[in-house]
Amino acid sequence: MKQYIEINYQNKLLRGYHHQTNSDTVVVMLHGYTGNKTESKLQFKKLSAAFELLKIDSLRVDYLGHGESDGEFSDMRFDDLLAQANTIIKKAQNLGYKHINLLGFSMGGLIALHHLKSPIEKAILISPAVDFKKNIGRVFKSLSPLENGNVDIGGLELHKEFLTSLNLVNTTKYAKSFTQPVCFIVGEDDQSVNANSVKVVANEFSNAECHVFAKCDHLYSRLSLQDKLISTIIEFIKK
Repeated sequence: MKQYIEINYQNKLLRGYHHQTNSDTVVVMLHGYTGNKTESKLQFKKLSAAFELLKIDSLRVDYLGHGESDGEFSDMRFDDLLAQANTIIKKAQNLGYKHINLLGFSMGGLIALHHLKSPIEKAILISPAVDFKKNIGRVFKSLSPLENGNVDIGGLELHKEFLTSLNLVNTTKYAKSFTQPVCFIVGEDDQSVNANSVKVVANEFSNAECHVFAKCDHLYSRLSLQDKLISTIIEFIKK
């Protein structure tokens, strides 16, 4: 059963879906940069359906300024995204789940890397944006600033402070302390996330596996790649 859900965060509403199968296990899903709770190619929607077949619940929510949630995209800062993710995880705890797994795509994978601690039992990081600060820096250098110093990225206003907020990024913050299973997945032809950089981060974790898909882009843009992505995640979850 899919239920619309609202989560209060600093007097604003995060909106999303809670997929329920009367399970004691849930997967909290964190979407990517400019993405939403459904994600590109319906990735998160498909994953929620796959989890339901395993009698595993899922929670997928839009960040503020994204999708159906309150707020403006231009208000986005990395520290606030981390706090929003923490609020979503706490919501899963408050719903009574005994087992909480974390799944993040792209920027969501980067956010997930900063939450690898209790109560998280397993983590799935799909194309985690480990080079995100460098890439966002290139965005600001390549675009002419607006009058207020922000930049227009395809019709969305990205605040100049978002770049400086990425100084908080620490991709291996929990690499030594988090000994639970972690699954890294990335495409060898990903133009947004460097596969070698992902492998370097994965090697810092004691209980991690890293899958590099051949002839695969950032969005897993073929049905065969989508199927492979889902089957890899399901196999990991079932272990």
